[in-house]
Amino acid sequence: MPISYIIEGGDNLRGEVTVGGSQQQAAIALISALVTEESVVVRGVPNTQWIQGLIECLQFVGVSVSRKDSEVTVNAKDITTTALPANLVSKTPFSILLLGGLLSRTERVSLEVPQDNYPYDSFQFHRAVFSQGLEGDIREQDGYISIYGHISNSDIVLDYPSPRVSVQALLAVVSSPKQVTIKNVSAHPDVEFAIRTLQERGVEITEHKKGEYIVNSKGDLHGGEVMIRGDIDETVFWAVCAVHTRGELTIENVSSSDITPFLSKLTQIGVQFKLEKNSLTLWCEDIKELSPISIDIKPYPGIIPEWAGWLLILFNRINGTSTLIQTSRLDKMTYLSALKLLSMEI
Repeated sequence: MPISYIIEGGDNLRGEVTVGGSQQQAAIALISALVTEESVVVRGVPNTQWIQGLIECLQFVGVSVSRKDSEVTVNAKDITTTALPANLVSKTPFSILLLGGLLSRTERVSLEVPQDNYPYDSFQFHRAVFSQGLEGDIREQDGYISIYGHISNSDIVLDYPSPRVSVQALLAVVSSPKQVTIKNVSAHPDVEFAIRTLQERGVEITEHKKGEYIVNSKGDLHGGEVMIRGDIDETVFWAVCAVHTRGELTIENVSSSDITPFLSKLTQIGVQFKLEKNSLTLWCEDIKELSPISIDIKPYPGIIPEWAGWLLILFNRINGTSTLIQTSRLDKMTYLSALKLLSMEI
């Protein structure tokens, strides 16, 4: 039965909201559990359709997954299959990361790519990770992408510093028998989280220089506990809502260091806010006093594509001409045509 939401507009957004745990980081933690036979406990896991879809994918391949509220326990001791059908793959964009996760554990993985819109960034960038140094084979047959073997090349250079492709590379090289250097790695907080999580599992990862990491996983891999931080995309969404409605909103469970690039732009616009530990309070009494701004959409620590749509809505309320400059290849901002139909001047 469809659900209808009746919204009476015109009021300022005021009060307090707590952002949920990052589903991107939760997915990384769950998939990283594949590299060990020991149990991994992940706390702060959000209850979203994409995370539930990922859990179903893990259970399908034989992983034991139990959940109590926001705590999920994963044990990947017994992998029974490494082939996932399209009806499961399509349930979550995080399923693409199972290529690297399962390959590292079993040296074989097959995903049936859905014929409809599969919501992950361009597969060519993921495929390039494996084609650069795979001792094995990549096959595309009957709708399946199948990868066999392990990474044997000593260097992997990412075509584009996408956070998800960077995580894919980190997962894929865990089973490599030699030391691997990954270059052009994203600086996104989700990638930093993936590095810390794999290090906690026992993978040796060191930063050689900015965007370049050396991975060595010859040691024993083990389980442990992981705590998920607040979702930065959700934080940005609520912040924009507060300013757009000329409200006053306190956002709790904020990952303060991760949203620094966004807060710097709010400062330039003229938005008032107070950040104390994991709490962010924003207020805007008169949106007409805010200043237009020019922003480049680029990889983190810049303003990332996921935030561009919300910023466009905010810019529509600011007097003057604001500019968004798109430099990312992975986000074509396809919603622009819809906003133009709604009379936004772009």
